[in-house]
Amino acid sequence: MNKAIFTGSDSVPEFELDQAGHKAPNNFHNSWMLKSRYLQLLTIRSIILLAFGVILNTISVAENTTAIIGKPDIESTLDGMTGGNDLWNNHNLIKNWNFTIDCTNWGGWWDGATQIPPVVQDGIAVMKTDVNADGYNYHYQFNQSGLKAEANVPYTLKFKSWSSKARSNGLDFEDSPQNNYNRYGASTDPESTLGRSEWVYYTTPEPKWFTFHVVFDQMNPTTQQKIQWNLSTANTITYLDSILLYKDDTSSVNLTNLSLSETSLRFENTEANAPVNIASNTDWEIRCSQSWLIVTPPNGTGNQTFTVSAKANPLFTPRTATITVFATRLDPQTITVTQNAKPPLPIDSVVVEHWDSDAWNNYNLIKNWDFTTDLTNWGGWWDGATQIPPVVQDGLVVMQTDINADGNSWHYQFNQYGLKAEANVPYSLKFKSWSSKARSNGLDFEDGPSNNYNRYGASTDTESTLGRSEWVYYTTPEPKWFTFHVVFDQMVPNTEQKIQWALSNADATVYLDSVILIKDADLILINDANLVLSSTQLSIAAKEANTKVNITSNTKCMAISDQSWLTVDPANSMGNQTITISAKANLLTEDRTATVTVFAAGMESQTITVKQESITGIDPILNEQKMAIYPNPNSGKLKIVLNQNPPTGTYLIVNDLNGRTILKRVIQNKEEWINLNGNPQGVYLIKTNLKNFKVHKVILK
Repeated sequence: MNKAIFTGSDSVPEFELDQAGHKAPNNFHNSWMLKSRYLQLLTIRSIILLAFGVILNTISVAENTTAIIGKPDIESTLDGMTGGNDLWNNHNLIKNWNFTIDCTNWGGWWDGATQIPPVVQDGIAVMKTDVNADGYNYHYQFNQSGLKAEANVPYTLKFKSWSSKARSNGLDFEDSPQNNYNRYGASTDPESTLGRSEWVYYTTPEPKWFTFHVVFDQMNPTTQQKIQWNLSTANTITYLDSILLYKDDTSSVNLTNLSLSETSLRFENTEANAPVNIASNTDWEIRCSQSWLIVTPPNGTGNQTFTVSAKANPLFTPRTATITVFATRLDPQTITVTQNAKPPLPIDSVVVEHWDSDAWNNYNLIKNWDFTTDLTNWGGWWDGATQIPPVVQDGLVVMQTDINADGNSWHYQFNQYGLKAEANVPYSLKFKSWSSKARSNGLDFEDGPSNNYNRYGASTDTESTLGRSEWVYYTTPEPKWFTFHVVFDQMVPNTEQKIQWALSNADATVYLDSVILIKDADLILINDANLVLSSTQLSIAAKEANTKVNITSNTKCMAISDQSWLTVDPANSMGNQTITISAKANLLTEDRTATVTVFAAGMESQTITVKQESITGIDPILNEQKMAIYPNPNSGKLKIVLNQNPPTGTYLIVNDLNGRTILKRVIQNKEEWINLNGNPQGVYLIKTNLKNFKVHKVILK
C-alpha cells in the first residue's frame, strides 16, 4: 500500500499510519537528524506537489472542465456578507479558510496509487480520490488542527463543495490518537452519525453550500481539536471552497439571503402571467430555460416583485420551463413553470354517431374516408429499409416510419389526389390520429411539380407553417381528434389538388382514422348536436363523498375520469342524463385534482374539474404506536412493523438527507414492505403521522 503525508505549511505533519493501518503519533520532531531529513522531504514534497498539481489540473480539465473554469458566482471570498473578509478572519476559526495561500495551515494523509494530494486552483482546494478496497473513507484525509474552539458553545460550520460526479463525503471533528480519535462534538443534524461531530453528505457537479451545527461537549485538556474530510469513498474530484466555523452568537455577521414566494407555477394554455416576490439583501439575476417564458425585470437588488409571462401554448401537450434566480454567494433557486396543453379534441371511437355515413359521404371531399375498402383512392411513396407501406387494419391506416438521415419528413408520404375543393371557400379538416410513442407529424395540401409543389391554401391555425396549408402537429399513444382550417386561395386551372401526410421524422407507428374535409357551410347544416353541463368545477371534502352533475344533450355522451380515485356513473348516456361523480377518501397530506371529460358525438369535449381536499392540518393520528424497521442497514427492501393495526389515515414519508421526498404512502397493515431500490446509497429518514412519532434513520448500502 502506498502512503504519503502532506502539509500545507512548514509545520511538522501531525500523524502517519503504522503498518496495521492505524493512525500513530509522529515523533520524528524529537530528532535533529529527522528534522534535517524532514527539510529534505519538504523540498522533495514541493517538487512532487508541483508535478501533482500539473497532473491534477490535467485530470480536472479532462473530467470536469466546468468545475473551475465555468463556475459563475463561486468566488473564494464572501463579500456578500457584511464586514468583508476581515470580519470573517476575526470570527472564523478556520485558518486560510478561502485558500488564498495554497494549502498553508492545512494537512492530511492519503494512500493509493492514483490518489493525488490537495492543490489550490483559483482559491479552491481540489482533491482527486479513489475508492479504497476496504471501503473505509479515511484513506484520503484533508484536515486542519489547532482550531481553538470553546467547549459547550454552539458553532455553525459552513462550506461550499461540489464534485466531478455525484458522490458521498465524510467530515468530522476528531480528537487525537491518545483520546481514541473521539468525535468530541455533539450535533443534531440529520446527516450526523450517532449524534456526534461526524457527518455524511452528498455532492454533485453543482456547487452547493452545506451547513452543519456542533457543540464541543467532550473536550478535555489534551484534546487535539481538528476538522477533517475523509474522502476515499469515490473515484472522483472533490472541490472545497470558503470554509467557515463560527459561534452562533456572532450576531454582527449577516449572511446573504434569498427567498422566493413561489417554487412552482402553473398556467392555462392561454397567454398568462403571475407575480413572484423576492426577499433578498443582495443583487440577483433571473434566467428562463424556454423562450416562451419571459421575466420582467430580469435582474435587480434587494426585495422586489418580478412578473412571469407565458405565451399561449399552441401544442396539444403540456410544456415545462425552469426559472433560475442567481444571487451573490448563494446557491441558485428555481421555479418550475408548467403550462397546460391546448385542449384536445374528442377521443370517441366513432366519428359521427349522431349522423349516418351517407351524410358524410355527401358532404366529405375525402374518398374512402373511413377506410372501409382497404386503401382504395389512397396512394403514397416511401423509402428506407425499415419503413413499411400503409396498411388497413380494422378500418384504420397503420404506417411504420423511420427518421431519414437528411431530416426531411417527405421520405414517407401518404396522400389522396383529386379532391375537387372550391376556391376561396372556408373548409374544415378533421381526422383522428395517434402513434406508438410521442412524435411530430407533417400534413399539407400541396400542388403538383408543375406548380412547384405550392401549398395552395391559407390557414390561420397556430400549427400552420407561414400561414399556408402545411401543419405540424403532435401525436401520442392516446387517440385524439385534430381540426385544421383552410381556404384554397391559390388554386390555378392546372392545380393538382392533394392532401398528404409526410411522416419520416420519427421512428414510430402512426395511426389514422376517419379523415373528413368539408365546407364550413355544410358543417353548420349538419352539426346540430349539443352538450350542456350543470357544473364544470367541483370541490369535494377529504372523506369519501359523491356529487351529481346534469348533462343536457341530444346525442350520445361518454364521461371518463383521468384518476382511479374518482368514478363516474353512468359512464355512457344518450340525451339528458344525471351522472354521479364519486370520490374515495383522500388519505394524503395534499389536495388532489381529477378531470372528468365528457365526450359528445360530433362535438368538442367538455371537462369537469374535481378538487378534493387533503388531510393537511388535522392532528396526528392519536394512537401510541411503536414502529420497527429492519433490516438496517439494508440493500433497498425494508419491512415496517407496528405493534398494532394503524388507524385510517396513517401514512409514512421517506426523505433523503437533502430533504427530498423519496416515497410517500398510506400504511394500512401492521406489517408492510417498502422498496427503496434504485436510490443512491446513503442515509434516509422515515417518519409517520402517528402520535409522538420519531424519525427513523435507515442506511441504504
